[in-house]
Amino acid sequence: VFITEPDGHIVFVNDNALTVLGYSAAELLSMTVLDISPPDWRAVYAERLSRVTEVGVRELMEIRLISKTGQKIPMELNLLKMPNGLMYGLCRDINERKQAERSLHQLTYNDPLTQLPNRRAMLANLQHSLTRSKLRFGALLVIDLDY
Repeated sequence: VFITEPDGHIVFVNDNALTVLGYSAAELLSMTVLDISPPDWRAVYAERLSRVTEVGVRELMEIRLISKTGQKIPMELNLLKMPNGLMYGLCRDINERKQAERSLHQLTYNDPLTQLPNRRAMLANLQHSLTRSKLRFGALLVIDLDY
């Protein structure tokens, strides 16, 4: 749990966030949320934060936070503006979910024995190529080596 001022300065952080990120409370309270955000995500975070601040809508989004060791940790952030104007952010570590998604993608598009792309990957790549291509006709020969 993070509570920040509308400009992103952290005013409260719970013990779980301290454990996950590896910072002390004093360190985090002297930072902004952009300080613990990867540089390539900062513009998106700033835009979402200003949207919640100005419009008052609740945002649910995937983010990355940088731990004290420099590791990028995938999180799901539920962000809302409290009646006193402060921003309340509830983060949930989704690292295990991301690993499961990668594993599922690997099993879907690659042969489990050889790790080579399978028929489904070939069909997806073929469909993508055909939609980008201006050719109207073509041919494809597939030789299946399984028996």
